[in-house]
Amino acid sequence: PRLPDLADRLMLLDLHARGYDGIVTNNYKIDNKHELVALIETKLTFFAIEGVGDDAIRASGAVLLDLPGALKKHDPKRPQAFRSRPRSLEPQRPSDLFAKIAQQEGRKLGELRSEVAITDDERSLVPLPDGEPG
Repeated sequence: PRLPDLADRLMLLDLHARGYDGIVTNNYKIDNKHELVALIETKLTFFAIEGVGDDAIRASGAVLLDLPGALKKHDPKRPQAFRSRPRSLEPQRPSDLFAKIAQQEGRKLGELRSEVAITDDERSLVPLPDGEPG
């Protein structure tokens, strides 16, 4: 219960004394000399998630995405600091993605669009009758 009130340096020393190998946190500002020396001397692994604030769902998602890769690079014999930087996705316009495909194939946009246009037969199939998989 007292860990949240400890200075970061003391918290790292306390975790090491209790036998922990590392910490996962959203407190990513571990770039001062006092905390870094504690990491170096204890050989703890520090896994920080940046840019999620107090959003536990985003932080959990970041851990689920990045922790497996970090574990592959983890070396318990030396101190390590990992930083996860989740990004905010921006929507893309499907028409821009389609235009990129046309460009990659060296095709004119209208020509490719005509080639893959939805047919009347396809339109007649929807909506699908109940019970048929989509």
